[in-house]
Order: sequence, then structure tokens, then C-alpha cells
Amino acid sequence: MLAAYSLALTVLNGRWIARRFSKHNYPNTQNAIRVLSSLQQAPLRVTNEGALLASLIVLPQNDPWWRELIEWLAWHHTWSISTVTSIAWVIIAYIFTVTNSFTGELDPDFNPDGQSVGSLWLWLLPIVIGWLQISPKCDEDRVRSAVERANKIAYAATDTHPVSVKDLNTEDRAIHLAFGEEDEVLRCDEMVTAPIYNYARFLPWVQAVEKVSEMFEVASYHHHHHTSVDPTIKWIAMDDSIGGHWSKPHDRNRVGSVEQVARYCEFDPHDQHTAFKSMWGPNVFSRIAIASALAFMLQWGTVGAAFIVVFFTPTTGEQYSFTFHLLINTEGFIHHSVGLGCRSGSYLLFGVLSTIVWVFLLISSLLVHYVATSSPSSAHTRNEPLTFQGHHGGRSYPLRLSIARHFAISLRRLAKLLATVNAIWILATCLFQFGNFFDRCYCNSSVFGRGSGAYNVIKLVASDVEPMKNAWVGGVCLAGGTAFLFVGFFNVFIEPTTSRKLRSGDY
Repeated sequence: MLAAYSLALTVLNGRWIARRFSKHNYPNTQNAIRVLSSLQQAPLRVTNEGALLASLIVLPQNDPWWRELIEWLAWHHTWSISTVTSIAWVIIAYIFTVTNSFTGELDPDFNPDGQSVGSLWLWLLPIVIGWLQISPKCDEDRVRSAVERANKIAYAATDTHPVSVKDLNTEDRAIHLAFGEEDEVLRCDEMVTAPIYNYARFLPWVQAVEKVSEMFEVASYHHHHHTSVDPTIKWIAMDDSIGGHWSKPHDRNRVGSVEQVARYCEFDPHDQHTAFKSMWGPNVFSRIAIASALAFMLQWGTVGAAFIVVFFTPTTGEQYSFTFHLLINTEGFIHHSVGLGCRSGSYLLFGVLSTIVWVFLLISSLLVHYVATSSPSSAHTRNEPLTFQGHHGGRSYPLRLSIARHFAISLRRLAKLLATVNAIWILATCLFQFGNFFDRCYCNSSVFGRGSGAYNVIKLVASDVEPMKNAWVGGVCLAGGTAFLFVGFFNVFIEPTTSRKLRSGDY
């Protein structure tokens, strides 16, 4: 469930950032979208200390920075012949398994294990397809190297003229990756570049993007009103670019002193826009709700399908002596024994534990962000740029934040322990099914659901077959339908209209 949640968040973030920047028309707006979207798999941080971020946005000397970083981040782990073949074989195998369940003869030893297990693991298919389409930049060494190489060609404004950032007496960079956070215990998941950990990077990434967007917004406002960075330099008219965009500013209108560059990207302190800023970021809870609903749908659509198949299938086996009740109908046959048993109970437990793990990790990520943004050393309390630095384990936190910190860490560790146990359990369950471990009197009698009224099935009657097959049809439609809807979701949202519009121009 966590994998589906992180994937849905990544897709929604891509759409959100495209819309967030769609009204900005300052140079490198499009490049900023591509850079920031590509860095969803890294602990992104931004800082405007010494007008570094403002310089990165405004100065024409930094245009190559954006272009080069995009090029250095432009590697893909996407479709190949072997990948397509593997996915095709999975789909074909599932179709054959389902077809065999409906066309095969229902002998005394039949069971729907193949169909139920296939439905149980069907959630993997849309997850794999989704990440292949997104092609996340999750190689830590390559991402770190790309950002570091780009920062070597960055420029910053000074009191006289722009200079290379590497020549300044500072280690700060406008955009950097915080793989070396001091409180690594608190934020360890955020620093792991595997896509499934996007849930932990969501909130700090949103705030970093929002900081960049705000500066592009102010710069675009000044650009729209033909205001130069240096007020003493008159606006130089340029030819309009294609696509209906405003004219691109002349390079002379984009240079000035460090104070002028900083002011060019700052909101008026008396503006209502800056009256209140949430520690969470814009529209984060709506995206969390949508991603949660999609993950819940995929998780319980596939697990629920497997559960339905085995729950409504009478468990039959060899006729042997047992002590459970035998209920005989008027025709002399045993009624079908459906209900909660070893197989369906195992699936239900897997689904419940997966959901609990996701809830624990979601709460933990919210607490981590709350602690990081509420501590005395955070950007929010110091009125300084979003550097998220100054953590010293739990020693620098007030009591309430220290409690929240330890609770977040404990929740995360408990969730990972449960996830490990759950993974082992579901693999063991599949082995038990195919190894006939569950083919015993206790498991074949739906004891969990029927209790003292449990019984074993010796022979199916004709009236039992139709409802059983109806449940199979429902299970297959539920699993396939939810997987199809999930794939359809990210194919609709992965390529927003605003992104296509931005591609048409040079911004």
C-alpha cells in the first residue's frame, strides 16, 4: 500500500508543480519545473542566504545552470523489450489461470489457489508500470553528482558584479541535497532515494518547491511591469516570443547588486500574501487524501479479490475422519463450507497489516515534518531560508518536540517491523497454499468464521457451484478493475496540460 501511495503522490506532485508554475513567465520557468520534478527522489533543500536562490533565478549567467542540470539528470529507467515481455507474460499467465478456473473440472481436490494468489499480487503490475512511465531519478550517486556539478557553474550577485558561487566564502548553495542532515535518525527515510520513500520527502519537497515558486512569481510580476533588477537601468524592449508569452527580458534588465537581486524576488512585507504561511504547504492534504484513496483502492481491490475468491469457495479435500460437525442436507450431501478460514484469514491479515503499516508511516512523516519545522533551529522560527539545518539529535528540541520526535521514530520503526513480518507471512502463506499445508481438516472447515459449527466439505452440490463461480467472477473483476483504474489514473494525470503548454515556449 505504501508503494501505491508514494507513486500516486509523485504523479499528483508533477501535476501540482506544473500548475503552480503555469502563470510564471520568467526565464527558466519550464526548466525549474523539470529540475524540481526530477528531484522528488532526493532530500531537496533551497536557501536564499546571501540571495543565492534569487541569483539563480534572476541572473542570466545562471541560465546554463538550469539547462546543464536538466541534461545531467536526463537518464531513464523506462521501457525495454525485456520489460514489456515480462509484463506481458504476467498478464497472460493471470488470464490463463483465471480461464482454467472457469473451464476446468471441479474434481474433489480442486482449489482456486492460483486465481486467489494471482489476484493477491496483481497490485504489483500497476506499480511497476507506473514507475516505468515516471522513470524516477533514484540513483543517489548520480543525482548527487548532477547537482554538485551544476552548482560549480552557478553564479551569485555581489555588491559589484556576479561571481562564481564556488569563489564565495560560503558552503551554502541555492539548491542542494541534504544527504548529510545532522538528525539522520529522525529523517533517515527522507534520505533514501528509492521511490517508495517519496512519502517521507513529500512535505519538505513541497516547501522547497513553494519557496522557488514564490520567487519566480515575484520576478514574473516585475518582469510583467517592465521593472529592471537595477532600477537605474531602463527597460530594453525585446521581440515577443512565439506562443503568446511576454517578451523575454534583456540580460541588462536581469543584473544588479546582491541587495537589488534579493529585493527583486521578495514579496512586499506589507502584502497580504505573506501574512500567513502554513508549515505544511499548499494543497498538501488534498493530495494526501487523493493518494490515500487510490492506494486504499488498489490494496483492498486486489487483496479483497483474493479474499472473496477463497472465502466463497468451499474447501474440499480427501475424505478422512474429523471431529467437526457434519451438516447433511435432504439429498444426503454436505452443505458447502464457506467462511473465514486459514486461507482467507491469511489474506485478511496481510491486508490489515499493510494498511496499519501505511497509517503508521504516514503519521510518522507528518510528525517528522512538524518537529523539523517547529524547532528553534528551523526555517520557520528563525525567519531564514528553508535550510532545515541546526538539528542536534534530540538535544536541541523543547520537551514537546522531543516527545513528538521520539514518537515519530518509534512509529516508523514499529511500522518497518510489522512490514517485515507481514512480507514473510504473505510469502509463507503462498507457499503453504501451493504446498498443501492448508489442506487439512482444521483449515478446510472455516473454523475462524464458523467456530463450533465448522465442518468439512466432502462433495459439492450443483446449487453450490453457481454462487461460487459468481464470487470468482466478482473477484477477478474487482482485482482487474482496480488495477486498470490505477493505471488509468496516472496515465491521465502524469502529463498535465500545463506541462505541454510550457514546452511550447522558451520559459
